[in-house]
Amino acid sequence: MNASITSTQYDIRNVLVVPPDAVQEYWQLQYMHDRLKHRLCDIVNPSWTDVLDMICRMGKHMYMIFHQDVAVCEFMLENFTGRSAQIHFSMRPGLKASDSFKIARFGVDSLLVNYLESLYGLIPVPNRASKIHCLRSGFTCLGILPSGLSYQGKIVDAYIMVRGGTHG
Repeated sequence: MNASITSTQYDIRNVLVVPPDAVQEYWQLQYMHDRLKHRLCDIVNPSWTDVLDMICRMGKHMYMIFHQDVAVCEFMLENFTGRSAQIHFSMRPGLKASDSFKIARFGVDSLLVNYLESLYGLIPVPNRASKIHCLRSGFTCLGILPSGLSYQGKIVDAYIMVRGGTHG
């Protein structure tokens, strides 16, 4: 994916070209609002060091969505296969739900129109809010993968979520 995609409202930028203070501010908000444990759900008590490690390892495939120069969303792609990839994302705390869904749809639609045919994700069954957000952002739940994720120190079942492009 290119370093950035721009629409009239939103701008998607690779995290490696985002000013470090903007990256840090976004992740500090995640931490202050107790959301870091959901985004880095396979780590018990995640810290800024864990975020930096993730950026160092996955930065090439990590993106932030900006609205008027404010980071409102972050997403990462991994486990590419064919023209699909697994997606992980987080939203800026304090957004109205309707704006959050709109921003997530913009990001996903941009990926599906320009780069990929489908996206998939695994949502911990105990994290019902994330499942609802994915459904309202256009994903479909295919079912449950038993013992599919590590979530806050436990192995839990995971919802299998998918979103296809023109053919899905």
